[in-house]
Amino acid sequence: MILMSRIARIFILPIALVIANSAGAQAPQPADSAYSVKNQETSYAERPFDTTRAQNPTAALFKSMFVPGWGQICNKKYIKAGVVISLESIFIANLVHYARKTSDAKKAFDAATDDALLPDLYAAYRSAKDDRNLYSWFTGTVIFISMFDAYVDAHLAHFPKISDNISLNIAPTRESDLAVNLCLIF
Repeated sequence: MILMSRIARIFILPIALVIANSAGAQAPQPADSAYSVKNQETSYAERPFDTTRAQNPTAALFKSMFVPGWGQICNKKYIKAGVVISLESIFIANLVHYARKTSDAKKAFDAATDDALLPDLYAAYRSAKDDRNLYSWFTGTVIFISMFDAYVDAHLAHFPKISDNISLNIAPTRESDLAVNLCLIF
């Protein structure tokens, strides 16, 4: 119970503060200070859309499903595309290898005539089959993650960009509470 309370304080309170700040509450601005000039920059909602990165999110999802990394490439996320292409290639190569190994082990088991060899041949078959199934799951998981990564990136393509890689904004709200905004770009 104490752990849940700590987790709530660590995660829920900052999120609530950010939501409260983004819901329209703005800090009171003194008339004659550098603070009022600094806060005159536009918010995300007031900035124009970035139309150079337009892609239909559903198309990005299907592109990433059929060709490894295609959805990420169309979203201009080249590092993610390289990671997806590498992972899918490794997992598909291992999947094909263990599928062949499983097929060969099954043929050897079915063709065996010596009862003393059957346990060893069956163990080899089960091991190859387990490895094949493992790489099937790995491949499916990477494809699933890459599909929805491409989908989300396509949806966020119109989200305005900022120049800072990390920014932290701490400001009082109208209700005299403190609001914290943290922005990380990676």
